[in-house]
Formats: sequence, C-alpha cells, structure tokens
Amino acid sequence: MSWGVAASDLAGGLQSLIKVMGQTAEEADATLLSMSALAMDLGVPIDQMMSDFNTMMPELAALGPTAADSFREMARVAKVT
Repeated sequence: MSWGVAASDLAGGLQSLIKVMGQTAEEADATLLSMSALAMDLGVPIDQMMSDFNTMMPELAALGPTAADSFREMARVAKVT
C-alpha cells in the first residue's frame, strides 16, 4: 500500500487491527483500504485519517471488534459537524 502515508502509520494500523481487534492480515488490509476510501470521500488526507486512527486506538480498543466501524462513523460525524 502506498498512499503518501508514513510506513509507521500503516504498520501501526495493521498491528492494532491484528493484535488488538483480532483481524487477520487480509481483514486488516481491507479495513485500511476502507479507511482510505472514506478519507477520500470525506476530503480528508489519508495520512491524517491513518494517524488519527492510530492516535485513538487506545480508546477504540475498548470497543473490540467494532472499533474500526466506530472510528469510521466518528470520522464521518466529525466532518459533517
């Protein structure tokens, strides 16, 4: 994956999705692709979306498997308001 995102942000996102949320590598890759698509739809830089996800992961981890969906919804709401 290469979207102008720091390798550390991609690696951090993958690690969080796999270790914290229990996703497979393929599921984590699909989740990150989904987040990049959302960033483009919202007009938010992809690197910012990935960085925000990694920054929020300690809080999102409490949501378990719904963390990525919750983050995407929060990103949508934040853009609208």
